[in-house]
Amino acid sequence: MQAQAIHPIIMSSKITLHFLLLTITSFLFFSIGGVHGEAACPCPIDAIYQFGDSTSNTGNLIHMVGPNGPGSRAARLPYGETLGKPTGHFSSGFLIVNYFAMALGLPLLNPHMGKNLCFKHGVNFADAGSTVLNSSFYAERNVIVSAANAALRLQLNWFKDYLNSTCGSQIECGEKLKRSLVIVGEMGSNDFLDSFLEGKSMQEVMTYMPP
Repeated sequence: MQAQAIHPIIMSSKITLHFLLLTITSFLFFSIGGVHGEAACPCPIDAIYQFGDSTSNTGNLIHMVGPNGPGSRAARLPYGETLGKPTGHFSSGFLIVNYFAMALGLPLLNPHMGKNLCFKHGVNFADAGSTVLNSSFYAERNVIVSAANAALRLQLNWFKDYLNSTCGSQIECGEKLKRSLVIVGEMGSNDFLDSFLEGKSMQEVMTYMPP
């Protein structure tokens, strides 16, 4: 029993470790020579689009549930304390995507759900607590997920709507994306966590994943 309980944690930790190594390596690549608002290399990137969960969420959740809604703790200190105020980051300060933006000389990404914000240089679609698989998938299996769950498919639909509203044609969209950095993840840990919290076995959870 103990071995079964430990195994998914180890696997999830390995996934997270691999992601961290990849992002740290990418960050070092971009940041050689300094990152303080000035691109270190002439990278032809003028926009960033981020998908993910709380590791990259820049405020979507608190805009969805309100400052006092469930999961809104990122709207209060100590979250954001090194930034001077809470901003919806599930962190005391900057996230990895923030460092990417600074390394490329771009403004920090605004959350998609924010009102009257500038999205000229990209959008953050990530939502804290989100899953890869849809909420309906988990409802059929009696697994409770966040009521504000913006699963990956929903985030991609937001992206599609954004492109349709900002591009005059597919060619224009193609040119825009050629100059964009699209980041997907880290994402998937909530799929494991929510399932295990509902008592699902490792064997059952593994069937949720593609072969």
